[in-house]
Amino acid sequence: MTEEMKMNFLDPVEDLIETMWVEQCSDGNFTVNNSPFFIYGISYQDIVSAKVEDGTLHFNRKIKDSGNSTYRVIWSCDQADFETLWSPLSELGCTYESYGGKLNLLSINVPAETDIYKVYSLLEAGENQKAWEFEEAHCGHNLS
Repeated sequence: MTEEMKMNFLDPVEDLIETMWVEQCSDGNFTVNNSPFFIYGISYQDIVSAKVEDGTLHFNRKIKDSGNSTYRVIWSCDQADFETLWSPLSELGCTYESYGGKLNLLSINVPAETDIYKVYSLLEAGENQKAWEFEEAHCGHNLS
């Protein structure tokens, strides 16, 4: 098993760097091992290349899209309501990482085999109920 490493991803528009876990592939590229909270255009399990500067990995470009999509949610409802609204998303195969703190920010991974239209509909329903606000950070699904 290869070792996980950290890679810096630069968002030049927001002038911020997000650090994500990656694992090196046999061809020298890297698999992204978590969902981004702030960077756009990248999803869990995408294959990326890197530049090394001062011993630190820096994102260079995406090599291959995983087919996964990333959504971000800031939830404002109570925990019980969140769990009720989250349950159908979980049943569809979605997972999330929590940023923590007072922000209640989630980065949601939608697997490539999951019906993205059902997921979007459920996210909209939660937003319409004022349980959360969401945005699409990257759509890797084939929409044809």
